[in-house]
Amino acid sequence: MHQNSALKIEFIRKGESPSDLEFSDNVGQVNSDQISDCNSTGSIPDNQSGISDMEKSVDDYISNILKHHLWYHGMMFGGTVEKLLKWEHSYLVRRAIQRSSMKKTLCISVKIDGKVLNFQLTWNEDGWGSTKLVAKFPKMAQKRYAHIYQLLDAWSLSVNAITPVPRNRIVLHHSSITLGNKLGSGAFGEVYRAKYLPNGASESIEVAVKRAIGDAQRSTIQEFCHEAQVMGVLQHVNIVCLYGIASLEQPVMLVMELVTGGDLRLCREMLLNTFRDAHALNFEGAEINTHFRYMNNPIRFPNSLKFQKHLQTTHNISHRQLITFAADIASGMKHMAQRRVIHRDLAARNCLITNSLKIKISDFGLSHSGQEVIVKKLKKAPIRWLAPETLQKGIFNEKTDVWSYGVLLTEIINRCATDPLAPRTLKEVQEWIKESDHPHRIKNGEPKELADLVDICCDKNSITRPNFQTVRRRIRAILETANMLGPISGTLEMKKSEERKSSTSTDRKVSNTALMRKKSRDGKVKDRSTERKGGTQRRIVSHRRREIGPMKLPIGMSTPEKVSPQNMTSPATPPIPKT
Repeated sequence: MHQNSALKIEFIRKGESPSDLEFSDNVGQVNSDQISDCNSTGSIPDNQSGISDMEKSVDDYISNILKHHLWYHGMMFGGTVEKLLKWEHSYLVRRAIQRSSMKKTLCISVKIDGKVLNFQLTWNEDGWGSTKLVAKFPKMAQKRYAHIYQLLDAWSLSVNAITPVPRNRIVLHHSSITLGNKLGSGAFGEVYRAKYLPNGASESIEVAVKRAIGDAQRSTIQEFCHEAQVMGVLQHVNIVCLYGIASLEQPVMLVMELVTGGDLRLCREMLLNTFRDAHALNFEGAEINTHFRYMNNPIRFPNSLKFQKHLQTTHNISHRQLITFAADIASGMKHMAQRRVIHRDLAARNCLITNSLKIKISDFGLSHSGQEVIVKKLKKAPIRWLAPETLQKGIFNEKTDVWSYGVLLTEIINRCATDPLAPRTLKEVQEWIKESDHPHRIKNGEPKELADLVDICCDKNSITRPNFQTVRRRIRAILETANMLGPISGTLEMKKSEERKSSTSTDRKVSNTALMRKKSRDGKVKDRSTERKGGTQRRIVSHRRREIGPMKLPIGMSTPEKVSPQNMTSPATPPIPKT
């Protein structure tokens, strides 16, 4: 595994508790974040291999009855609950996980006097009940009910009004997902190619599914739910689309857009001039065109390392294509900034490429919903991509994402051959970022326009560092200039018309060989192109051309001076257009 790959960061989310439920000893009043040990029969252990018949009955009840009620939200954690319960006496039913014992339990979450309280539901042969709920509302009959909705009906009669909160549209039923072949696996989860049938649709679509393994840790499941919450507010052509999260039953699954072009480090489509010869490299039937990350750990496929080495030694990549990649990423990040989402792990490994060579930003496991978050302790983080203020003060915001974007540009310029600031160690990297005035400056980098943009995005002064709206405007101006002036440098892909012209001219040269000799009026054959005289070869000019003289150009026109390729320079970075 990559030593610099981003792992989990311990952080404090503003307005969100780090854990789940905590049941207190007073009359059912509960803090919204940690569940104590409880041996009630309603608790379901995470280890499914030791599940009892009673616990299996609870799972069956969820699958057959409970999931069909819109007020049941499936697996959910405290921070999300607080955002959903906005009104007094609004409630929902969800599944929670004990922090210490990792047991699963059902509970009712309700907002009372401005606070979110949680009441555990227990089940036995007599039915469903909640001791704490009855203690909080003494008008309720102390009895058990065959169904949870009957318990809720009895509760509604003891208060003035209760309002159920329906679950979000991104919560999917497991029955709508059909898993296909496994694409990869990690320590706590697996990635599958799958089919998803949207509600009301007649045909399924191909998707990628990240599925938690049966004994997945609580943090893993929380990561799934958090990633779904963040991705649920993002809808952009340059961001991987989230279809939903299947959290009503077990196991929890994320259903996302399937991107089969690899990332910026593993992309055979970006080798525009060598793609046709990829089969000659003997990548024997491996799915090298698919790359996912699970829990911030890369999932690789057979022979991908072999292909990666080939990619790093190939320089036939269009400069215009590289600028287009940078423009796509800037567009996606601008949308994220507008939606107040901080990515916090922007790097080439998290930029996937479609078959049409469009960038899709992925991996939102470390992302944060909000304008800024302060990290208490950086346990393991993508050091090479972090801004100085992050290393010094633990600050994450849009400006720190802009810094990471600048580092990503260095990866593009270097064709992802090495990690940023390699071969420095992580300790040396931290010192270099803190002490150097321009830690990521690239001299003689190509495309030069991107190299200039690196200095702007990696400005150590966060106040003068641009936001993504400015970055996107600048990169679009660079791309428009490149399109107007034609090829900047490097090898560009050939248009279909150019391919036809090239092949036609080649064929014409071959076919015209027989026409190189022309039969004269008296029947003799003369060589039209050249003739030997005195051991030298000279061009035969027609009698008409001799009489007319050299060809004259129209008034005002002149032949252009020949420019040596060595003297050609790339156009300067255009100024930012005024809005």
